[in-house]
Amino acid sequence: MVSRYDAIVVGGGIAGSSLAAAVARDGARVLVLERETRFRDRVRGEQLQPWGCEEARKLGIWDLLASIGHRQPWVDLYLGEARI
Repeated sequence: MVSRYDAIVVGGGIAGSSLAAAVARDGARVLVLERETRFRDRVRGEQLQPWGCEEARKLGIWDLLASIGHRQPWVDLYLGEARI
């Protein structure tokens, strides 16, 4: 059996759709499988690490993410009572 697709991505959220778009831009035939029939906005408490910002720029989605997100100029990290 010959597949109609070069890649199948399970999940059409930000990660899945970004991956699918990047692979399709390279010429692959991509199928995205998503169980939701309507978009559900979910708060997950996620953040984008510095290396993820660069990847978002490469994928061409940085401007969108920056326009809807909150920029945090610094983070204070603690190990017990010690700030590191």
